[in-house]
Amino acid sequence: MIFVKEKQHVILNNKINQESPVPAFWQISQTITEAIRLGNYKKGDRLPSERQLSLFFNVARGTVRHALEHLVAEGILVKEASRGVFIGDVSPANARMHKIGFVTWHIRGVEFHLATLEILRGINDALEQQDYSLEMLTVDPFMLPKIKEIVSRKGWEGIILVGQQFSDSTIRELSRETVLVSSRAEADFKVLIDYQDAAYRVTEHLLALGHRQIALINGKKELPVVGAICAGYHRALAEYGVAADSRLIRCDSYDPKASWTFTRDLLSSNNPPTAIITGDDYMAVAALQAMKELGVACPDDLSLASFNNFNFTEYTNPSLTTFAVPFSELGRELAGLLKMRITGEDAQSEKILRGRLIVRQSTAAAKR
Repeated sequence: MIFVKEKQHVILNNKINQESPVPAFWQISQTITEAIRLGNYKKGDRLPSERQLSLFFNVARGTVRHALEHLVAEGILVKEASRGVFIGDVSPANARMHKIGFVTWHIRGVEFHLATLEILRGINDALEQQDYSLEMLTVDPFMLPKIKEIVSRKGWEGIILVGQQFSDSTIRELSRETVLVSSRAEADFKVLIDYQDAAYRVTEHLLALGHRQIALINGKKELPVVGAICAGYHRALAEYGVAADSRLIRCDSYDPKASWTFTRDLLSSNNPPTAIITGDDYMAVAALQAMKELGVACPDDLSLASFNNFNFTEYTNPSLTTFAVPFSELGRELAGLLKMRITGEDAQSEKILRGRLIVRQSTAAAKR
């Protein structure tokens, strides 16, 4: 959808993921913030009215008002009585010289996925007050045959590609078109997160608590991150002399609905697990819901751990043990590497990032 602002077209994505544990007002505030950071708005521009925004996002006016009040409190927006809401003191990204692209896979809610926003925040930190402008492109399967043409038409000097769904051939195609750095191992220049180490440490934490029946719920096994997490999970089990039980491994979908279903299935079986690891925090929230519906107490009856450490995890009930994936650092490193490639500086072809395990209330010693 497009808002017309004087003689310019300001593009905002109006998709709100109503099923997400992230509140709608927060999704709206992040959408507006990223539009500002990407240069779609500049200081002094007036936002559409609450009524227009509520129609645009298809939410109640109170939800929009909450989002705007949050941004006013942050200093991102300025509210003037009888005049409206205006963009505050934000440096315009469109005044920069080098055009680069941020390309990610289009899946439901990806624009609001906290990992995407954290990566973008890191990229913005690396590019701030420098001669770069950033444009975002989300790609679905139907666009892949024309991806090279689309990128060429945009005139980008470099691309930051994030998304494990991209094929090796797509990565090679884009790297021939322009300078490309990626979070995928197939790229010539990349910054990678060590998910195998992350999964090893999460699984080891549960093993050290005495758990021996540890279930893993994750996305499809053929995805690189899922494969790495499975490898780390199996390595930890092997080091503790615990045989992997295929009955406890459900790698099929990142959808929280699938996590809810798998959790119910596992807990309704004859020999249920004492702990569950989910592929991300959204899936963990769905697992918690399934546990509550079945009367299974966390962590007394079953421990739960996940990955990402999104900002809502310390407010779930119980607070969630999760592995803090360094998404902002990933964005900064990707942007820094891309800048070096564009300017011809020598740069290492690969960098590995590691996060940290944050232990909260959702994990405890096994009782059986």
